[in-house]
Amino acid sequence: MSYTYSQSLFFRTGLTMAGIVILALTSMLSSIVIAETAGGDAAAINQAGSIRMQAYRLYSTLGQTPAANDLIERRIARLDQDLREDSIVSLVPGGSRHPLTMRYEEVLRQWEETLRPALLKPDSAERQALSEQVARFVAEMNAFVSQLQKRAESRIEILRLVQGVALFLTLVLAFFAMYQLASITPPLRELFTVVNQARLGNFDQRTHYQNDNELGLISRTINQMNESLSQMYAQLEQRVALKTLELQRSNDALSLLYQTARQLGGFSPGNERYREILDRLERITEAHAITLHLDGDVMPAGTQIVPIRKSGQDYGQLLLRYPQGKRPQRWQQELIETVADLIAAAQSLAKKSDQQRRLALMDERSVIARELHDSLAQSLSYLKIQVARLQMQIRQQKPQAEQQVVIDELREGLNAAYRQLRELLSTFRLQMNVAGLEAALRETAREFSQRGELEIQLDYAIGQCPLTPNEEVHVLHLVREALANVIHHAKARRCSIRLFTDAKEEIVLNLRDDGIGLPDRWERLNHYGTIIMGERAAALGGHLALQRHPEGGTLVALRFMPRLIKDTSDVEKSAANPLSGDER
Repeated sequence: MSYTYSQSLFFRTGLTMAGIVILALTSMLSSIVIAETAGGDAAAINQAGSIRMQAYRLYSTLGQTPAANDLIERRIARLDQDLREDSIVSLVPGGSRHPLTMRYEEVLRQWEETLRPALLKPDSAERQALSEQVARFVAEMNAFVSQLQKRAESRIEILRLVQGVALFLTLVLAFFAMYQLASITPPLRELFTVVNQARLGNFDQRTHYQNDNELGLISRTINQMNESLSQMYAQLEQRVALKTLELQRSNDALSLLYQTARQLGGFSPGNERYREILDRLERITEAHAITLHLDGDVMPAGTQIVPIRKSGQDYGQLLLRYPQGKRPQRWQQELIETVADLIAAAQSLAKKSDQQRRLALMDERSVIARELHDSLAQSLSYLKIQVARLQMQIRQQKPQAEQQVVIDELREGLNAAYRQLRELLSTFRLQMNVAGLEAALRETAREFSQRGELEIQLDYAIGQCPLTPNEEVHVLHLVREALANVIHHAKARRCSIRLFTDAKEEIVLNLRDDGIGLPDRWERLNHYGTIIMGERAAALGGHLALQRHPEGGTLVALRFMPRLIKDTSDVEKSAANPLSGDER
């Protein structure tokens, strides 16, 4: 602090208030003291008046009957006692030179030496002298009372003087205090204005009061506080702006990655959508130009190269150009590398999709070849043999009846081959849609129900048991082959299909009809459909059984273990027994 106690507003204000309080206390105490002493003067004046009356009564009692002597003695004793009453004696000062003391002693002397002896032994000759003595005594008492009144009046004058001085000094101090308040009101108002502006967020206001007192210190402190808050607020605004910019960049980067992931999820490499991704990447990373090369190694000068690599396989490069002397920031570099990873993943998925399509095409051709070899090729081979028999019979001029038998077998074989061709065409045109096996089975049940006027009931209860796409296709083809046999041979009206998993987690397919059942020695008949069904069951690693149902009709039962569950079981067994047989 640079101010002193004499400059302190609080110190001066405290002194002013203390002076006012002291003056008020002084005025009140002097009033109390004067009031107390004035009360004693009044009692003494009253007592003196009573003594004067008693003196006149004693003088008037003299000359009455002798019986009045006792009354006179009592009144003399009473007057003597009243002269020495505490109300009078207490007011008499102790000093012998005091006028009031001298007047009181003169009253006592006249009473004791002159008036009292004359009243005790009155004489008619001395009655006139007694009257004069009483008058002198009363005159002395009057003088004593006058002295008391003057003394009381002097005390009242003192009280008036003290109160007047106190009132004057109080007014002076009050005016001084008002002056002090008037001098600090404007800076206080200015301080309140600055504080209210700071409360509303405006830290540019300053106080202009300059003085070496508490108010000046508060003004300087508030100015320093506003300066500090203004700097802090500016720093906070700058930090908020930076954070907002970072959040905007992060949002743009996430939006770019999301759009990139969506656009790269379903189109082949070389699509023009790559250009849209690169244009957005240029805007966000502030690159001068970004070029995508998916084939060959291109390394032009003055560019930054980001490889497009996935699992050690190179798919191309991203070439970046920036203005002279400017390099990408860390977040920009990370964003570019992430986009490059997404492009690499899309290229990898596209190549794997091409490989899967090639494998699927090869599998499909193998299936077609096998189906043609196992069904239509055998039928055509059989027909070729029958044609050779017919030619031989014609050359040998066999009877017409024998030739007709061969011709009938040829016709039956051609009908069977044609029927097999239609079934194969229907099978090869079949597609598994995205909805899955259950939807495909329900569509198959609806199709065959309309074709053969057959009531088909489907119970699909395999739940979450996983099936590979190949297994789903085999199951669907097997069900279609079995339904075709029901329509062509069973003469049934109702058929039920139940697909479920047993306690061993095996897939069980039961297809039952209410038709005529299996013929005798059906295994030896030329039914290529049942042969194909058996081959499909073998491809699933399962077991197929066709049998007569005890309640009538035919039951087709398939049982197999799904490959995913089988592989999981093999992995668990390998984990439980990590050593092979040779190692053990």
